[in-house]
Amino acid sequence: MLKNKRWSFLILVLTIFTLLAGTLTTEAAGGKLTDIEGHWAQQAISEMYASEIISGFPGGLFQPDDSVTKLQVVATLIRVLGLEEQAKEKEDDDVDYQLPPLNWGRGYLIMGVQEGMLDKDYLIQLGPAEPATRAEVAALVYHALKLNEDNSNLTFADSDQIPQTYRSCVAAMVKNKLMQGLPGNVFKPNDQINRGQMAVLLSRILENNFGGSEIQSRRYSGTISSVLSLDQSRWLVSINSGVNKITDPECEVFLDGNASSIADLKVDDKIKFVLNRSDQIAFINAARTNTEASGTNTNTETNATATSYKGKVASQLQIGEEYWLGITCSDGTQVTRPVTGGVKVNDSGSQKEVSSLSKGDYVEIKVSGDKIIEINSLTLSTIVGTVTSVRTSGLTLRSDSGTNTDIDVPDNVTVVRDNSTMTYNDVKVDNRIEVTVLDNKAQRIDILSAPNLEGVISELNTTGNYVITIRDDNGYTRDYVVVSDAEVMQNGSRISYDNLRVGDQVRLELNSKNRVTYIEIVGSESNKLTGDIRELDTAGTLGITIRNDDGDTLDYVVESDVEVVRDGSHIKFNVLSIGDRVKLELNSVNRVDYIEVVDEYNSTVNGKIADLITGSSPFIIIEKNDGSKSRYYLADNVTIDRDGESLHLRDMVIGSEVEAQIGNGKAKNIEIINDEDITVSGTVTYVSTSSKKITIKQLSGNEFSYYLRDGASLIDNSSHNISLYDVDEGWDVQLVLVGGKVSRLTQE
Repeated sequence: MLKNKRWSFLILVLTIFTLLAGTLTTEAAGGKLTDIEGHWAQQAISEMYASEIISGFPGGLFQPDDSVTKLQVVATLIRVLGLEEQAKEKEDDDVDYQLPPLNWGRGYLIMGVQEGMLDKDYLIQLGPAEPATRAEVAALVYHALKLNEDNSNLTFADSDQIPQTYRSCVAAMVKNKLMQGLPGNVFKPNDQINRGQMAVLLSRILENNFGGSEIQSRRYSGTISSVLSLDQSRWLVSINSGVNKITDPECEVFLDGNASSIADLKVDDKIKFVLNRSDQIAFINAARTNTEASGTNTNTETNATATSYKGKVASQLQIGEEYWLGITCSDGTQVTRPVTGGVKVNDSGSQKEVSSLSKGDYVEIKVSGDKIIEINSLTLSTIVGTVTSVRTSGLTLRSDSGTNTDIDVPDNVTVVRDNSTMTYNDVKVDNRIEVTVLDNKAQRIDILSAPNLEGVISELNTTGNYVITIRDDNGYTRDYVVVSDAEVMQNGSRISYDNLRVGDQVRLELNSKNRVTYIEIVGSESNKLTGDIRELDTAGTLGITIRNDDGDTLDYVVESDVEVVRDGSHIKFNVLSIGDRVKLELNSVNRVDYIEVVDEYNSTVNGKIADLITGSSPFIIIEKNDGSKSRYYLADNVTIDRDGESLHLRDMVIGSEVEAQIGNGKAKNIEIINDEDITVSGTVTYVSTSSKKITIKQLSGNEFSYYLRDGASLIDNSSHNISLYDVDEGWDVQLVLVGGKVSRLTQE
């Protein structure tokens, strides 16, 4: 119970507060972050957010697992040193060294040079928008805090991977307890540091009194002498040093490392708190010395009431002597908790250390008192079969034995095909798939083959094991083993496998072992055998080398009685010249038995720009209206125009509709028919939220800026609606243009 004189003091303070209530602000500085609950770094993030060292994104998001750029690291270090205002004043300063291209933060870099954090002679090589690695962050903090050099030996298992120039920096950071190793006694110097880890590092900087004087002056510690509710949202907290402060309505409270409330605090609790710029408490970290809230009881009763979670290991960190384990459940829920001391992983009747777990392992954790008290390894099952039904939240799979199995599919399921990440929408009826299942919920779906796998034969092996190599519409090539009794069909008739030719368009059917059992010729991609002659062998065994419109160089043996035609007349093979544009036909043994010299002098090609290569030998790939693609080198005097206006190569947008005049295989004139109502792709290089404008860089190297239409739809790669504030530089996006403005943006 509190002493009487303490009550008298509190009544006096309450009276003063009532008289001065009109002069105290109750407005929150920013509002709470909404996506850090349960995250292993939640406490440090909340502390740095309250200290105004870090900030969030629109919608209350922090995105703790996103990487941090080198410029963001410099900016936060400038803030933690209390130098942000000076940095902003230097934004337009003239300097005698070169700065890298920037969209923001020029003043931070100049201040970084002034403080000895950055070397002006190498600043141009910084790469400010690149993700920062752990070793790079160690070096930046080392120089920012002006730590003493430390050349002691590092004992990490991967110490040899730390660049020599960073080793003394890392050693000094470890010595000053600002950074430490990861589970398994590794440092992982080349791993990117994320926003949660950066918050922890900043918290340690302040905890060790390395922060700027103004920042440190807003941090207090002591023992609670009283805590009194003033109204529904504000409390008066007093500590033994005589400091009395009122809480901000949005004050974040942690008790023994767990998110809590001010009402849970008690007299004699150890406390550290942070004041905002309104002199109100914005963050509290409290500790209780008794075992009342320790949550470490692991008796039978505790285990019986523990909450169980099953999922995939997403993160594992060692903080001090304590392990933190994070898992992603099937429904996408993230659960991150500290592991009770002494707990091991139960695995098939034996036990192993928590540090032996790897990202992607499936486990069941049991949580009690907000700590993990039990960890069990999980063994998943796999089912292979053919999809017979696809639903929004599930599918039906028919196994090779004919058994049908219904499987639940959560929203965040991983879908993979040919080592590429897909989405659940890519799973179709008749796909052959392998499903990894936990509790009848799909954890991963591997698409083994499509129901109608089509492509162009690019290579054939007709000796030993039959192997066919096909190239699909996206340009991907894949090898498939063909069973010895595979059925090969053309125009309804069965033919020999030996009659297949490179360039044939085929449809394949695969068995359960992913081997080809059926091949049907559905067409011939003769344009792939059209190109410019690069080499000719006219003595001995005849040969020809061409480069086709896809840029592929193809070598063929030519039959001695080859038929060669130009302008409807037969000519001899040795009359051909290097540079002639020809179309080849192959016989059943892939030898050239027919050559036609193609005259494209006055041809006109309509389609859209599928690709554009600039440089010393520029060329354009046009996707024609029939879906085929052809490559054309640009003539030295090529003209490019749109609506009568002359354009440069840099003005051509991949995705534009064009009409091209071709002569001798080269584009002489290109007219842009439509570049305003099209779909374009590229990498985001700049976003202006004030003017609602986005700039992208295409594969050609050309950059284009587009304004957003009112009501434009913006979708991220998780199919979530977002705002322009959420779009980051470096995103690969697809833009749908209407009237030259963006009506839809999709992150790819």
